[in-house]
Amino acid sequence: MNGLQSASPTGAQDLTQLIGEVIESPTIDNGPLVWPPAIGWWIITALLIIVCIVIVIKTRQYLQKRAEYRFLNNALESLSAPDSSASSDEKAEFIRQLNRALKAISIQKYGAAQVAALSGKAWLQFLDQSGQCNHFTQGAGQVFGVGLYQKSLPNEPDLEHLKELCEQWCKEVCQ
Repeated sequence: MNGLQSASPTGAQDLTQLIGEVIESPTIDNGPLVWPPAIGWWIITALLIIVCIVIVIKTRQYLQKRAEYRFLNNALESLSAPDSSASSDEKAEFIRQLNRALKAISIQKYGAAQVAALSGKAWLQFLDQSGQCNHFTQGAGQVFGVGLYQKSLPNEPDLEHLKELCEQWCKEVCQ
């Protein structure tokens, strides 16, 4: 017991001295806190989010435009020009089909409010303006303004050339 009594005061003194040293000693630095991050990390995160959003939007626009172009191009490619021995009724029907395809493409691209009511010279001017050409008001495309509603065509247009003209217009409009 004698050993315990003598050890107690010294042990208590040692413990008190140790606690005093820990309290007085400088704290151990664990480095900066992980959360919340510094302002620079917030800025980088915000920029990355903005870049990701822009990439998603641009990708969707590209894919939508590509699908639209495919649809529009297929509308024209599905039409085949009748051969030269075809009757004038078949040729007139082909021209009407081309015009319907151009109208459908225009409505798809520009909306029904702007396009649906157009006919005659206004329709040809719209085609020239949207296709950035003058093939419809001054060239072979004039047939879309007048020749659609006639039983027989006054001049026999080159139907292959007319189809190529429509395909060029479609490519220009879909860019």
